[in-house]
Parts: sequence; C-alpha cells; structure tokens
Amino acid sequence: MRIKRLSLHVICLFGLLLTTSCAQFSATQVSPLQQAWQEVRSFSGSVIDNEDALKQKIASLKHLSQLRELAQREADCASHANPAQCIKEGLRERIFVTGSRISDSDLITNNQEAGIDEGGIVKKLGNYLLVLRNGTLYSIALREGGRDSLQVVDMLLAAEDDSGRGVWYDEILALDGRIVLLGYGGGTQLIGFSIDDSGRLHRRWHYTLNGNDYFSDNNYGMRLLGDRLIFQQTLSIDSSADIAWPEWRRGNEPLQLARPLLENYQILFPGLMSD
Repeated sequence: MRIKRLSLHVICLFGLLLTTSCAQFSATQVSPLQQAWQEVRSFSGSVIDNEDALKQKIASLKHLSQLRELAQREADCASHANPAQCIKEGLRERIFVTGSRISDSDLITNNQEAGIDEGGIVKKLGNYLLVLRNGTLYSIALREGGRDSLQVVDMLLAAEDDSGRGVWYDEILALDGRIVLLGYGGGTQLIGFSIDDSGRLHRRWHYTLNGNDYFSDNNYGMRLLGDRLIFQQTLSIDSSADIAWPEWRRGNEPLQLARPLLENYQILFPGLMSD
C-alpha cells in the first residue's frame, strides 16, 4: 500500500511541473487527505465498546497520519531539484501511538491545578513530613515536646523483600493518614501505607499493574481528587495485533493470576478534534 500511494503522488508532482491542470483538479475535488480527516473527525464524541471497532478507528488514524506525513514531505520537496527522489528518501517507517481533602497548611506541593493534589517525594500530614528516598519511606516529626524538631520517627522499605529492590519508586500521595506510593519495576507498583498519631508507619496493601507503560521524570503517574486516586496508564496499540490490555494482581501473587484491569470498557473519543 505504501508503494502504491508513493507512485500516485510522484505522478501528480510530475504533472505539476508540466501543467497547472493537477492544481486546478485538486481545487475542486476532495483530496485523500481531506477525506481521511473528515472520517477521523466523524469519531468526535463517539463511544467504542468493542475491540474490532477500536481497531478500525486506529487504522483510520494511522492512515491519516501517513497521508499527513506524505503531504508534508511533498511541501518540503516542492523546490527540490528532483522532487520525486526527495520524497522517496524522506519517507520512513514510523510507529504511531496513537480536590484533595488535605489541610491548606499541609499543601507544600506546587500543584498545577487547585483542588487536585499531585504526587511528590515529600508530603506533609499534620506534625509529620513524609519523605521518599532511595526506596525508603521516612516519617519525620516537625515538633516534639513543644519544640521545633526534625526527628526521624519511623522508616519502612517500600519493598517487602529483595524482589522489589529493582523498582524505581517515584512519588507519594497522602490523605487523612493514608499514604500511596507509586513505583515502576516489573510493572507499575501501587503500595499503600498508613501513619498513626505517633508517626509510626504501617504497611497496608500492594498491587501490581502489568502493562507497557513507564513513568519517568517528564510525566506524572497519579493524582488525588477528593478521596479518589486517579492514575494513568499509557497503552501502545496496533490495529494489526491483539490489544494487550493492562492487568492487575496483588503484590505477592504470581504473574499467571493477573486479572484484566478493564472489563466492559468504553473508550470516548475527544468531543473536539482539531487540526
């Protein structure tokens, strides 16, 4: 298919060098790029609840991306001595992927949006600072015996055993004595802790999400909206292959016991899709 599209566009470019008839024709006809864009725009606001329909729309998005790439290459090569050769050399294979209840006095994170608490490596809960460092969670008292203090009260390794030593622990969120730690290694790691009135830390739960996402310093993993934990999972999809939906399991369960994270899913395309 790629070779056929290339040959058709090369012929049109050659015609442009000889006559203006090609330009006059395209001015009155809908181009393949315009047709593909109109098809994709028709998805706006639609809801998909089955994999076949999703694959069809992914294929349409890929087709649009490929046509756009070719159109951009044509424009870049218009003044080239050999436009056809310029286009051929420029085409390349691509992969297309397509409010917290925390007290105001405890807000120490530079939040991007009011009412939504963001993950960080330092959080404040009343008299205690929670600090994440090198895979260890620390509880630090700010005042002790009526005096200002920075005293380590408790510390817990995020990993329960050596299996979690290779995890990159990225951020924590805290709410009403509950703490959630996010890490990546062998999947996305969600680990729950609690802190009591004396500042002691207690391990509560651990879940692993199996997927192809990776958290780094240029994206975020989770947010806290009210008492609801919201986290993101990026999913690479391909219309020619089965979609590997993320799975979840408890931290101490073997991989074969993982369950689908999504069941009876619905995917909403944006209500407004711009150029």
